[in-house]
Amino acid sequence: MSTNKNEVLVNEETVYNVETGEIKPSEIIVSETADYKIVKLEDGTFKKNMKYKTFFSRKPETEEDKIELYKVFNDANSDIVTPLKNMVKKEITIGHVFMQPYQSFDEKSGNITDGVTTTIQDVDGSYYATSSKSVYYRVLSIMQAFGSPDQENYAPVKVKVLGIPQRNGLQIDMELVGKA
Repeated sequence: MSTNKNEVLVNEETVYNVETGEIKPSEIIVSETADYKIVKLEDGTFKKNMKYKTFFSRKPETEEDKIELYKVFNDANSDIVTPLKNMVKKEITIGHVFMQPYQSFDEKSGNITDGVTTTIQDVDGSYYATSSKSVYYRVLSIMQAFGSPDQENYAPVKVKVLGIPQRNGLQIDMELVGKA
């Protein structure tokens, strides 16, 4: 969506023109499910906006757990979390999974983009994080097939981190290796 200097994006669906007071939709919802919505943009094209879900397989129980998880999710300068892109060609045994949706705001265009951060804690306690949507869907698929870490009979699953070359960089994904 392109807006002029007098337009302000109110939310991801509405633009407000400061000069005229006009409110107009920036996109029209055509169809919506629990997992996505299809919208028609101003230029007549369509876009599929995915809906990401929050999931934590482990809830903090002690004060130390709360502090640790706070640092994992909020301290960008911490050495507690390794970017998943640094683990390409390496294997990880999934102990716990944390998925957190977020919205990023583009100050130039005024567009809001939905994203998701997937953080994996391995069975040894190390954390790995990425905002790769491929990893989000791969982990969901693995949990559908083998169960999730918060289930009583969960047996850890081993994955291999992949780096797939793309035009605009490296796409991070993973493949199932098997049970640990």
